[in-house]
Amino acid sequence: MKKILFLLITASVFLVGCQPIEEWKTIGEQTDSQSTNGNQLSETVSLAFQKSSFTFQSVILKEKQLIVSIDWENEDDKALSFSECYASFSAYIDDEQLVLTAPGTSEKIAPGESQQLNFTFENVQHDQSIRLLFEIEPTSEQAKHFDIFLG
Repeated sequence: MKKILFLLITASVFLVGCQPIEEWKTIGEQTDSQSTNGNQLSETVSLAFQKSSFTFQSVILKEKQLIVSIDWENEDDKALSFSECYASFSAYIDDEQLVLTAPGTSEKIAPGESQQLNFTFENVQHDQSIRLLFEIEPTSEQAKHFDIFLG
């Protein structure tokens, strides 16, 4: 009886401590996905947030430079710029954060409008194929992540 009580208490404490899993998308590794074409993303990938949506149009790896083109749509009820909508946009290879050298500059856009931005990350050290991790953190909610396998 003591063992059962101990197991119930342990399970209850474990379940109370569990956090919800963030949205995580992985593309490009599965053979049926066909989502990468060499070092370029061959299909768009979207993440939906409460006040905006974020779509990767292309992710191109050339030599030691990563060029990311995105469309973001303002779904709020007021005009916003990208920096007002997103606290951070980061890219990683394994655990190493890439250096953002040319952030996309954004003017305020009206609700329902979208805007294309380009971001450039420099000094990207990679082998034949790489695993990129992107972290997008809106100002009003939890960050979302996804992986892209290129190569």
